[in-house]
Amino acid sequence: MVLEKLSFHVPPKPNIMLHITLSVVSNTIQIGASLNKNICALNATI
Repeated sequence: MVLEKLSFHVPPKPNIMLHITLSVVSNTIQIGASLNKNICALNATI
């Protein structure tokens, strides 16, 4: 269950997208940054 999901572009490069997913049920924060076709993900447990 995802309570909030934010997606936004970081200037000045529109090909970089950061998306943050907050989940209270699993008490985890997932932060993903995708550059072109390369995707890096960071998972943190609160």
